[in-house]
Amino acid sequence: PPAMEVCIDGTANVPEGSIVSVRVGSSRKQGSIGTSRAMLFAAGPEDANPFCVDLYAPLGNSRLTLRPNHTQYTVDFQDADRGPMHLNLTVREAPTTGTSALRPSASREGRRSKQRLDCKQYVEKHKLVQFMQNLMQSVLVDRPDDPFGYMESHLRAAQGATMGPRAPLSVEVADVPGEPPVAPASRKAIERPKEAMTAAPKSFSGPAFAVQDAAGNVSTVQPLSSGHVFSPGSQVRRLRLKTLGEDFPSRQVDTPLRGMTSNFLGGDAWVSEVFFQQGHAKTYYGMLCAGPRATLHFKPSEVVATIVTCGGLCPGLNSVVRQLVQMLTIYGVNKIYGIRGGYRGVTDPRNWMTLTMDAVRDIHDLGGTVLASDRGNPSVEVQAEALKNQGVRQHFVIGGDGTHRGAYATYEAMREIGWECSVVGIPKTIDNDIPMLDRTFGFDTACTEATKAVHAAYTEATCNANCIGLVKLMGRHCGFIAMNACLAARHVDICLLPEMEIS
Repeated sequence: PPAMEVCIDGTANVPEGSIVSVRVGSSRKQGSIGTSRAMLFAAGPEDANPFCVDLYAPLGNSRLTLRPNHTQYTVDFQDADRGPMHLNLTVREAPTTGTSALRPSASREGRRSKQRLDCKQYVEKHKLVQFMQNLMQSVLVDRPDDPFGYMESHLRAAQGATMGPRAPLSVEVADVPGEPPVAPASRKAIERPKEAMTAAPKSFSGPAFAVQDAAGNVSTVQPLSSGHVFSPGSQVRRLRLKTLGEDFPSRQVDTPLRGMTSNFLGGDAWVSEVFFQQGHAKTYYGMLCAGPRATLHFKPSEVVATIVTCGGLCPGLNSVVRQLVQMLTIYGVNKIYGIRGGYRGVTDPRNWMTLTMDAVRDIHDLGGTVLASDRGNPSVEVQAEALKNQGVRQHFVIGGDGTHRGAYATYEAMREIGWECSVVGIPKTIDNDIPMLDRTFGFDTACTEATKAVHAAYTEATCNANCIGLVKLMGRHCGFIAMNACLAARHVDICLLPEMEIS
């Protein structure tokens, strides 16, 4: 293919001596404004798709990515102090004479061209670009402890092969010129996690109870009974979830995450509290297990989603909003709105703000909530009509007890008027009083701040005669904040919790 030539034909408001850098594929050329000649690349314009132009001015730098489809370009850069800057470029085929020193030989160029063509055909045949993009998105969403094993399982699944025993992955460290070589003994190997425990052989159907010693030998296998798990009189209370499919027919849309993960959950995927025998009866909760499903109720591209925060402020609100927007975007939802002012803002769509990946990129570093919160509560009938008029199909509500009661009432009001909208409640409490959740968002921050108060009280009490330091913390009917703050502070004498019987 002919060589490509990039020429600087003119500039406007670009400081003298600024550096222009052009990258085509893996080749990069650069020069100073006013002294540079044409930049020559061993690639045709059809191969440079895209190519990058960087402008490094004394005041900063800018970047623009171009896709060659004509010969003349006006590249615009913006500088906070100097204002707009312009760079006129011409992309053309380089002359064939006098450029032998810059171009590789014909045979070498032919080999490179064939290699590029073979690689392109191979990538397109196996759809590697789409697969690797989906795989990396899946890794970033799931964040597995062993990303290498996670990716290997997806690669094996894509090949249709069963997982075999994993060999240790040896990471080779290349010797860097100018630095002492790395001794083989110091090169570390990343050991794969051991295979999951296999089920012991049994002669009956149904779940089994097995006893295994420290060496891994199974000595007892018998049918599992409730006595193996529960104390007498215990019960498991499954909390049933209200689903949209009970009132409206589902579209049964195939999930767009199929290329990102294969760990889809069924409708009977439930999770319960950890069972343990403590000598007396106990009630355990069971809830629907969270996770991706293979089929969706709505087609994501047709969904309008809204997010609203209600009630008092809580650490982590912006992080929840950010993750919601990112996850909805991954699913393919194009219209996401943030409702300002809590439930009051639902009735006034003029105050809704459009939420995109760029808009929420850094909001997790901010305190409070970018969606101003409010404790007002207009009638649910008015809210239902407002959501219907705006075509909202998914309504995410972040709040406490009262907020969730209002969310359920809003869903019932929309059901009464025949509007099909999913209402999703996200519990907001620093008290950590949600069963089966290890910790609610904001709880860690609350414990950290509470520990500071305990330390301050300790300092006051120990620096004066006959003093008692008394700290009262939030938590309403549960003592998680008080207990964790005391454990962190380490010098508390008495910790009184609501769960205790206190004389």
